[in-house]
Amino acid sequence: MKILNSNRATMPKCFLLFVLLFSFCVGFAQPTLSLDWMKTEPDGRANLVKKDSQGNIVVLANSGGSVYNYITTIKYDKNGNQLWKRIYTDTLNEYPDLGSAIELDSLDNIYVGGTVNFDGSGSS
Repeated sequence: MKILNSNRATMPKCFLLFVLLFSFCVGFAQPTLSLDWMKTEPDGRANLVKKDSQGNIVVLANSGGSVYNYITTIKYDKNGNQLWKRIYTDTLNEYPDLGSAIELDSLDNIYVGGTVNFDGSGSS
């Protein structure tokens, strides 16, 4: 007399159902990404990017060549048009100043943080 294990008969069906459900969920779970626009900043490096409530993009960058003497903040509209650009550097412009934080409040005011070297000691 041959005894069949009932679990073996249902296991391939359950596995196949799991694979089909997993494939279906993964196929719909992945977002579709697209590049709407791109900008380059000569001799600079973008550190942080934030989006305000109007869809505008604010970029915090360090610029000024290989030493990055400037903290640069640029605001673009949602189509990639530059609205304004602000550059900060220490009074002597001899030491690197590094932007490291950017935040926007509920009124879209922009706050920039970083290290400013007034005397080369790295004091902020």
